[in-house]
Amino acid sequence: MKVGIFTFHDADNYGAVLQAYALQETVKFLTNDVEIVNYKQPYIIDKYKVVRINNSSLLKLIRSIISTLIRYKDTSRKKEAFNNFRKRYLNISEEIYKEKNEIKGYDIYISGSDQVWNPEITNFDEVFFLKFSNEGRKISYAASIGRDEISEKEKDFLKNNIKNLDLISVREDSALKILNGLTENRVERVLDPTLLADTKIWDELICGKSANEYLLVYTVGPIGNVMEIANYIAKKMGIKIINITDKIMIKKYNVKTLRDIGPESFVGLFKNATFIITNSFHGTAFSIIFNKDFLTIPHKTGGTRMIDLLNLLKLDARIINNQMKIDDYLEQKIDYTVTNKILNEEKEKSLEFLKNAIQNI
Repeated sequence: MKVGIFTFHDADNYGAVLQAYALQETVKFLTNDVEIVNYKQPYIIDKYKVVRINNSSLLKLIRSIISTLIRYKDTSRKKEAFNNFRKRYLNISEEIYKEKNEIKGYDIYISGSDQVWNPEITNFDEVFFLKFSNEGRKISYAASIGRDEISEKEKDFLKNNIKNLDLISVREDSALKILNGLTENRVERVLDPTLLADTKIWDELICGKSANEYLLVYTVGPIGNVMEIANYIAKKMGIKIINITDKIMIKKYNVKTLRDIGPESFVGLFKNATFIITNSFHGTAFSIIFNKDFLTIPHKTGGTRMIDLLNLLKLDARIINNQMKIDDYLEQKIDYTVTNKILNEEKEKSLEFLKNAIQNI
């Protein structure tokens, strides 16, 4: 029983490669013959090039050259770290596919997880709906649309393409609501692979433990007032700040900024953190995996992903809003008793979906 996973494994993005690894390792418990299909597309690869030049205007050309020069060393080291992780931990197919009609040879095709159904990322790529072959069983696992509102064009695209799938599962309640209005087939909500996987796989990635306490900040996209909040909390707690980011930060605060670390170090920083502030879905997920005190500041474009997860696990009180003072959040320590109970129940449901999809064929 050969399983092929279609996901964003080429992205030098922590959430992307770690969820790919988590799904791969989970499927291994059900069948040993699993690999990540080496489907390569410019809309993913180009985004993470070390040298990225925008020549659409003279001003943008100058800015992109300056940005590339400033970031070059960090970006190069980060790319090397990600490539080493992929070589060591991801079982990627030797065959490289650039066209959908080249893909074949699997008994089961899995699309997901991550935002594989977000047209803003994939440019309406039908491959992530497994629309290229008549052979094998086709399923989606924890596929994400990435938003809670989509255009009519996007609705039509989803409606026409999900017909191709034998079994459908998504990651967020928002996606569940959208798809239930587009298909009569059953759509299930399941956990992101990072939350589904046995926590042992994360412990195995980590080397050593930090001797000092620190507040970890991990942001993607616009960061708003994240650093102001982090600085306030760090001062209250008397600890330093470690910031994982690709951005060039103004040294306004006493922060240790990390722009070149690999996925293993990323996981280790979450495991050993004293407190975490994030606006990222996977930043939120790893905070929960390691039962950390944390705050989530959902960013405007993709915040629904975090909100759905936190509502599911009864952790919505960890979402920063304008109604509460930061000190109030600090006084409310997280009791993970209820959360871990719900998480274990959701793991069983999600694993059952995969078992039915893979073993009952």
